[in-house]
Amino acid sequence: MVVIQKKIMCRLNISDVSKQYCPDYKKMRLELLKEQFVGYCSHGLYITKILDIIQTSQIRTNSKTLDGGMHVDIIARVEGIMYDIGEIIPDAKIAKITDTLAIASSKYASININIGKINILKVGDITPVIVRLSQYNKYTDKIAIAADLFLPIKPQLKLLIGIDEYKEDNEIMILLDKINECKTELNNLSIEKKESVSYFNKLIYPYSKVKQWNKNITLHNINGDKLILDINKSNINNVNKEFKNSKIGIFIPDKLYLDDTIYTTNISKDLNNIWSIKDDVVLITETTKNDIYKLILINYYKELYTLLQLAETYPNKEAISKSSHIWKFYQFNLPKEN
Repeated sequence: MVVIQKKIMCRLNISDVSKQYCPDYKKMRLELLKEQFVGYCSHGLYITKILDIIQTSQIRTNSKTLDGGMHVDIIARVEGIMYDIGEIIPDAKIAKITDTLAIASSKYASININIGKINILKVGDITPVIVRLSQYNKYTDKIAIAADLFLPIKPQLKLLIGIDEYKEDNEIMILLDKINECKTELNNLSIEKKESVSYFNKLIYPYSKVKQWNKNITLHNINGDKLILDINKSNINNVNKEFKNSKIGIFIPDKLYLDDTIYTTNISKDLNNIWSIKDDVVLITETTKNDIYKLILINYYKELYTLLQLAETYPNKEAISKSSHIWKFYQFNLPKEN
């Protein structure tokens, strides 16, 4: 789950004529915005907070009706949440099970889980699920989610190539603040919840053994060519310093959620072919350095937030053990090598 900020344009209908004569128009608009949007899906997200009003029209009478109704058009900045494909929702509580489907709900979502012919779940279980599709139906109080069972997902190896000048912007600053907030929350957890974070940090790594990345990576393409790239360790907070190089590659492998390591490499040639590391295809993308940094920050923020949510849902060993059948099923499906 990602908490994002976004500008929205909307029309507020004012049915109470006394609102026109209130002492504080800004407060009135904020209250109407909260009443209409907070706790509901709209504009492609689930809105949790109204941050401020950027622009507003005067109160207008609805000329096409005779009921005395009014409206006001507003541009507002809101905060809300979104789920991306492949994300973990940690707190899905099973309400009903059919032959191929489990119906569940979480704090923010109504969830249909595709269980196929494998059913390890029972009514009343609280389980993580993997988002397959999310839908934000206007004015509904839950995000509609189609999900898969909690199973390892093989990550896509990525090599992102930055090709322009880096300039820090407001979105990057917001993401860095969100990451620091998550780190502060993690540090302030109780001992039991920190043990829970440690448990899930190891559990949800998608292989049975953590891969160690050394001083270089060897790429192969379909023509039989081989390319060795030297890689240097950095961390997420220092990536912007690495962007001083005119053309830099950021290698993103599979890693533990709490690992903030980033691998950088200098790119001296065009990689306009299909490349792989062993049998794993590497997704190579050229884009702006700002977009690269935002992608890295968003992924890391989602990982930290997921661990926080897992620790909140399973705050101690007793809560974890109640779902031991789910964790064993996950571990049983881990690939042995990467």
